Amino acid sequence: MKDGSAIKAALYVFIVITLIHIGISMAIPVSRFNSGFSYSTLMEADSANSKDTAPFPPPMYVAEKRVGMPDNLRVYSFIGGQAQEQFSRWYVARGDFYIMTGGFPFLDGNAVQVEVQSKSSMQKRFDLTDKVNSRNVMAMRKIYLNRERGPYKVRIVAKQSAPGSANTWFAVSEPFIITGKTGDLMSVLRIVLSVFAAVTLILGPGLALRTFLKQASIFRAAAFIAVPGVLILAICGLTCWKEALRINPQFISAAFSLTSLVFCFFVLSIRSATELVSNAEWKVIGVVFIVVLIAAAKGSYSVGPFEEMYGCTISRTLDAGGRPDSRIQYHVVQLAGNGLDPYSRAGSKYFYPWSFSSRTPMGGLTAASLVFLAGGMPPPGMPSQAWVPFDNEGFAVYRIAMIVLSAACLLAMFSVASALADERAGYFCVLLTVLTPFFIHEVYYSWPKLAAAGLVMAALYTVLVKRPRLSGLFLGLGYLFHPMALFSLPVILFVLIAVEANGSLRDLFFVKYKKMLLDGGIIVITCGIFLFFWEVVNVDSDRQAFFLQYILMSNEKLGAGPLAWFTSRLQSLANTVVPLYLYIHTGGVQEVNSLYGRVPNIIPFCFQYWNTVPFGFGLVAAALFIKKTYDGARVHPIVFTAVAAVPFFAFAVYWGFNVTGLMPEGLHVWVMSVLLFMVWAWRPLVITRGQSIVLSLRGIEVLIMLIAPVWFSMDKRLDEIYYINDIVMLCVMFGGTALLAKKTLAISSC
Repeated sequence: MKDGSAIKAALYVFIVITLIHIGISMAIPVSRFNSGFSYSTLMEADSANSKDTAPFPPPMYVAEKRVGMPDNLRVYSFIGGQAQEQFSRWYVARGDFYIMTGGFPFLDGNAVQVEVQSKSSMQKRFDLTDKVNSRNVMAMRKIYLNRERGPYKVRIVAKQSAPGSANTWFAVSEPFIITGKTGDLMSVLRIVLSVFAAVTLILGPGLALRTFLKQASIFRAAAFIAVPGVLILAICGLTCWKEALRINPQFISAAFSLTSLVFCFFVLSIRSATELVSNAEWKVIGVVFIVVLIAAAKGSYSVGPFEEMYGCTISRTLDAGGRPDSRIQYHVVQLAGNGLDPYSRAGSKYFYPWSFSSRTPMGGLTAASLVFLAGGMPPPGMPSQAWVPFDNEGFAVYRIAMIVLSAACLLAMFSVASALADERAGYFCVLLTVLTPFFIHEVYYSWPKLAAAGLVMAALYTVLVKRPRLSGLFLGLGYLFHPMALFSLPVILFVLIAVEANGSLRDLFFVKYKKMLLDGGIIVITCGIFLFFWEVVNVDSDRQAFFLQYILMSNEKLGAGPLAWFTSRLQSLANTVVPLYLYIHTGGVQEVNSLYGRVPNIIPFCFQYWNTVPFGFGLVAAALFIKKTYDGARVHPIVFTAVAAVPFFAFAVYWGFNVTGLMPEGLHVWVMSVLLFMVWAWRPLVITRGQSIVLSLRGIEVLIMLIAPVWFSMDKRLDEIYYINDIVMLCVMFGGTALLAKKTLAISSC
């Protein structure tokens, strides 16, 4: 193998960096690395001539302090309908300064302004920028003044008259300047170490174990590389859960992880690079790593879109809208870390109004081991700690773990495409996938749907290589990540029939039908065993049957009547497949705005990259995708109908919970199947220079999805404290996407 020594050297580097990660995590608590800042309050001015008729009140209700915020910074709170304007003292400012706000200062009726008096005695009032209510945490806001025209006298003006009492309060700090800060670079280091550790511990055991298998073994395929690491980490997570009240989970995770690393190091020392990984597989692993870096950078970038869900906290979802799913698997980490019964009073609060049984926990159990290994200490309450790039509650590591699990599905995509054609087609399919905006979004949105889809692809691979009785095992494992995996059972059975028929229906019905029925029965029974297992584990608390009601719903309503049911399905289809229909006709609904009201138009526009087919696949390449899919459907109409058309319309009939687009709700396997069908039907696989340019230009759309909702809805680009972290993360997002585009551009010459 060319560059075999370089591959082995790279694998050694991953192992060593993971060992460094374990050493640092065990030796120094995460809280020691939290970024903080030192400050100096502005000097008070002579206020004898000021109209301080209603001075600031003492603190009554204060939001959670930002990590690193000094304890002695004075904060004032406003609550109870104080309609009269109130004034702080006058302060002297010689340039830019900062204040902290919390609660709901920007509700209608509330106001926070800065009043500035220049040397010429002219007074002006300025509204604060980025009018985001940070709710239960304190957010830092920079006030910009022209230093050359200073010094200034400044004061804060506040009014609290929003109707109601529950969520109308707000808090404001005294003004200050930052004199120093600490820990920003260490946050970046810990994020990088966690990425390397997650990749090593998820992919490493599989790479090592496969060297003991015969070359012809099905389990040497790339589709199964992540499976051993996932199982080891999940077993570790269960062990931590069981022993959490007696043994520090970090010790348990370290023992499991060190055992895996020693084994990987031993195998690496006795095996050649050719036994570990092929050239094509190594290229795919490289692409997986780039995707992980892009997604981890997005999750670690401090600035989110306007009215981001759980904004300013560690569990921020990175999107507006009202969908909390990205942190549901973290609640499994909390259960394990605190040794809680999922149906206890404390445990059940995490999942309300759903329950622990509503979604399967494999993603959370796998991530838990990595969280504990890094020294994360999940709280017994909700993960609402104020934002910090690398937190001591382990949410940053949880997000990274879920990202690696999602990105690993590319290995299964490679195996399936290679089985359908060859390794070049497999690599092309991977590159086709990674610049699909919907795919990138689903990698950084930390839920386990792509991980489940990857196991569905592994199940499909077993059928293609004529080992179908293993298919139910991987479908069942996919179900343990997310129940949507079982939606793919009919497609798996169709592929089984197609492979067995091999172009001869006569042989299928008169010769092979017994084998086909037996294999299909084993697949169904194996899936049933996993369902039964989950039912037994949850005894009388299994609530997944609720999801069956979606087929009867009309935009979340049951019993609305046939006309409403039919209308909701048509609207859902239109929002999914018609370009801009969602933005123009449904752009005002809460699901693509915020729980708290309307957001800037760029946010519902970019939601189309998540919710709709044309944007989700990449609008710039839509014509090419349509042509290639149509060409394939014309030549292989039965295959297209079975793997693309029927699953899509069947899911459209089933899904009635909302009408804002079907893509994120359960079409992950469908997206991957369409890309696989297109590559399979693209015969001969000749990619022109023009086609590769069009496909690579989707990188621009990926960047629009990553950056535009933030930069075009907020004035802030970099966090005042974590700006070094943010610069690094922006460079990784732009550089990683450019690298993927470059690889796609080069595919035409392969």
